[in-house]
Amino acid sequence: MGTSTIYQGPVKNNPLLPDGYLNDQEIESGGSVQPNVEWKTVKTNLSRIINGTYSGDRKRNYGHVVGQYVKAAGGSTRLVHSANSGVRSGRALGGFFNNISNYGIENLLHNLQIEFEDKSANEVISLVVDALAPQAVTKEDIVARSAMMDAMSFVYEYMERNNMDFDCLNNMPSELSVKSMCAYIQSYIWGLMQRDLQSRFEKYESDIVKANTIRNDFKEIVYSTVDVEFKKLKEQIDFSSKNVIPKIMGDCFIALEGLE
Repeated sequence: MGTSTIYQGPVKNNPLLPDGYLNDQEIESGGSVQPNVEWKTVKTNLSRIINGTYSGDRKRNYGHVVGQYVKAAGGSTRLVHSANSGVRSGRALGGFFNNISNYGIENLLHNLQIEFEDKSANEVISLVVDALAPQAVTKEDIVARSAMMDAMSFVYEYMERNNMDFDCLNNMPSELSVKSMCAYIQSYIWGLMQRDLQSRFEKYESDIVKANTIRNDFKEIVYSTVDVEFKKLKEQIDFSSKNVIPKIMGDCFIALEGLE
């Protein structure tokens, strides 16, 4: 992973697992934990879905491959442990909403060193994304930044409904932050899957329309599963708290891993 030859396996100079994949206990013991599903299995089953040779219920097959993906990646613990940018940006987004409530949007923008006077809402939202998201150095950084943009689109839409007045953010409903954070986790997890599985579509599907349909079916499974997990949360939750984002992300990965 992290290279264009995603499924070549653990050959020399092309390790199967990315840097930081092992958890602290594994690092301390000097050992490693083998996934109970091989990447080759995920690759084969996804290719069969794309080629139309995977028999059985289509929706169940898609869910099964999603679950296999999580297992092949080492399970929820490893995925969260390696989600450095994802967790960091998620906490930053949570802090953004929390600080609006505590200090007001103008003070927050000043603290972020964002000059918002005479700028359009779209420009300011882009500057907020720049301030909250990591620099796009690694592929995971790119995934996290894209997820941040998807999450902030809810803020922009709320401003549109309120005549593009920044002050409206001081009174935005609490469910907006929940929807935005849900969108962030949905987009982040789906972004990871696309990062790791994109080569299958490129190699085995020449029909762009069909490929996009299959991608959208997989995306819907991820989004709907994450949505269910967010519906279990309490209405008032501090997304900037240190353990909240890893916990939510882990619960979502566990739910996806359990799909059959």
